Amino acid sequence: MILSLPMRKLIQPLANSDPWLLTLLVGLLVVAGFCRLFMRAASPVPADKTVITLCKPGFKRDREEMKEFRAAFHAKHPDIHLKVIQSALARKPDTMIAAGVPPDLIFVGGNLLDYYLQADALLDLTPIIARDPQLRRDLYGDARGAAPDFFPQLLRPLERDGRLFVLPVTYMPFFVFYSKDLFDRYHVPYPDEAWDWQGLRERALALTRDANGRRPDQPGYDRSRVVSYGFHYAKWQHGIENFIRQAGGRLVDETGTRIVANDPRTVEAIQFLYDLKYVDGVCPPGVRPQKQDYSLKKGTLGMYLYPVFRIPTLRAEAPNLDWDIAPLPRGPGGRRASMVDINSWGISSRCRNPEAAFKLLKFMVSAEGLAITNRHQIFLPTRRSALNRARDAGGDLPPRSTWVLTHDLDHGYAELPFATKQYYQDVYAVVNEHFERLLALHNPPYTPAEMCEQLTREANSVLARDRAVPGAARFGWVALAFALAATVFLVARLVGRRRPGLSKLQRYEERWGYALISPWLIGFLLFSAVPILISVVMSFAQWQTLSHFTHGEFVGFENYRVALSGEDPKFWTSVWVTLRYALLAVPAGLIVGLALAILLNQRVRGIALFRTLFYVPAVLPAVASAVLFWHLFDVNHGWVNRVLGALLPSGGLSDLLASFGESFPVAWLESALFTPYVFVLLSLWTVGGGMIIYLAGLQNIPTQLYEAAEVDGAGRWKQFRHVTLPMLSPIIFFNLVMGIIGSFQVFNVAFVMFDGQSSPGDSALFYGLHLFQEAFYHYRLGYASALAWILFLVILALTALVFKSSPLWVHYEAARGKKA
Repeated sequence: MILSLPMRKLIQPLANSDPWLLTLLVGLLVVAGFCRLFMRAASPVPADKTVITLCKPGFKRDREEMKEFRAAFHAKHPDIHLKVIQSALARKPDTMIAAGVPPDLIFVGGNLLDYYLQADALLDLTPIIARDPQLRRDLYGDARGAAPDFFPQLLRPLERDGRLFVLPVTYMPFFVFYSKDLFDRYHVPYPDEAWDWQGLRERALALTRDANGRRPDQPGYDRSRVVSYGFHYAKWQHGIENFIRQAGGRLVDETGTRIVANDPRTVEAIQFLYDLKYVDGVCPPGVRPQKQDYSLKKGTLGMYLYPVFRIPTLRAEAPNLDWDIAPLPRGPGGRRASMVDINSWGISSRCRNPEAAFKLLKFMVSAEGLAITNRHQIFLPTRRSALNRARDAGGDLPPRSTWVLTHDLDHGYAELPFATKQYYQDVYAVVNEHFERLLALHNPPYTPAEMCEQLTREANSVLARDRAVPGAARFGWVALAFALAATVFLVARLVGRRRPGLSKLQRYEERWGYALISPWLIGFLLFSAVPILISVVMSFAQWQTLSHFTHGEFVGFENYRVALSGEDPKFWTSVWVTLRYALLAVPAGLIVGLALAILLNQRVRGIALFRTLFYVPAVLPAVASAVLFWHLFDVNHGWVNRVLGALLPSGGLSDLLASFGESFPVAWLESALFTPYVFVLLSLWTVGGGMIIYLAGLQNIPTQLYEAAEVDGAGRWKQFRHVTLPMLSPIIFFNLVMGIIGSFQVFNVAFVMFDGQSSPGDSALFYGLHLFQEAFYHYRLGYASALAWILFLVILALTALVFKSSPLWVHYEAARGKKA
């Protein structure tokens, strides 16, 4: 091959000076070209097909559904290739949207429509639907009076100013599942269409029995020997909101901009649920570990208010149970209300082939598409014709009262759960946290009225965070320009500086040095330096959840004010959790590491094996260690509870735990009292790294120092106090600094143990986990950047304090010699 003159001038000096480098470069180019050709040849998508992407969960039923769905869709549209990305619907699509490469079809929950519209992520479907008369007739009916096939109550909440951005595919209603076997055993009438809150309470009391058959409202009832409970309900926001709406109350006003949980009607509904559990005692205790599992399938629970996806579970797990479903009871004054959550799909506003994407969306809501979905999914179709076919396909399987499936829609009292215009995930988290504290924990910290007041105050403070300065859009470009300019300036100063006294050969070697480290240097600049500098600028900006990076708006020190003022209720909680952990784990790690090092600094047979065994946990992956401790401290099957139960007398152990408000078996990972100590023990599990450093320091202490101390009459303790500790003080100093830094960066183990969430009572909400949630759960990168720089300043201050104090207690022999 004949090279051009400029190319030959570029390569010739390289070949003359370093032939191996030229060979490596050519080899990499050949491999890259081969991989490119292989990827094109191995692509399963023909070049003449339009590719449409969507995300679906990776559960077995979802994989089976999409396999059948893809085959049916390709048979109707052979020119379109459906690419399915198996991932969590709650995270993957949002990440793709924020990155500017959204899937063509986007899953939208009923209460997240405004969330996506705010980010301009959805395409307006109204013009496309207008060109499809059949679909329009199915959605809205026609002028001749034909009824729409879609349930109007599932379509109207999705409209915005007469426009439709999504199509409803399935929905999730709530029913009361009840055990006919238990009702018949105690001669209790079944719930019916006319029952109300009082009827629910009376039936729950009649179904709740102790070992002697007594009811809670009868003398001699023994709450410690309950064999069946009358009522249970889904304790997250959707389940509880059923009762709130039945009472005429709301959690959020109709505009979605203000929290109104302190409405007297809302308080009345929550007080009713509170009384059912804590006064009447007809509900299972909740998250506390129990000797008996109270459930419908085991015949120990009478009624359970739960969504529709309980139906296939009961059919599979309790084939011999006689059960049925009933509509939700009437509230005060006979008011009816029932929550339904809508699963809808829309087309991305950045979709390159909206017509092809609409064909897929239309197939989703067609009779054939809904039939496939119904065979694999656990929700109900939003078209009446498809729902009737699904109901008929059930045959003789329960539930028998199939009229209940559409009762809330037929009578017009189905409502969507609350939604807010902004910060929905944050408000949702605050609401569920307070519901859990009041209705799920063993000892609620407040009354329903106090909880509603606190919930209203905290949630409204979340909605008040939007204080963007008008006219400062496109601030993201400022951050990017600043980061690039700063990086270019630093590189230019580093590479372009001229050091006097260097010969021509030394300058030549210096340039080659930069060339050889350029892969690392480029990677550091692009993936470390630039993001760090961008985060500095973005900490002064508000970046809307899913909008493009360049749409950040300048807010000055607002992010820092929100954090430090306590307007973010999780900030100081996470600071306290992290600080408490550091105060316990860092000293414990220093002491245990030093003790192990002294213990293993003996000259005995097999000591190398013991050193290895104690060191191995330090090199194990943090995820593996977290999973191990999760199994060890599991409330029902963990070895810690098994050993405690076998070694300690049950009476004495129970009395000891009762003094702390706990019971046996201990809920180590569900208790705000014990969870912090589990993480401290986990930190000691990996103390082997510090132990090895101490061991190296111990073996470097001159033996003549101990001999001289012994001659002077010093015992073991004085030798340790006046020889070992001073000589190890530099090692202690190093481990102290690293321990402080590490304790403020705890993330992996907390994330794994609680699946990215904080534990009950936020007892494991470490600062790093809170930062991660703000950045990658709520996509507030501006606020998360501010949190990161606050953490940096805190660690910097603590480290500087330790360095400043080091002359008082750190002994350097070389420095002492210089002073002498």
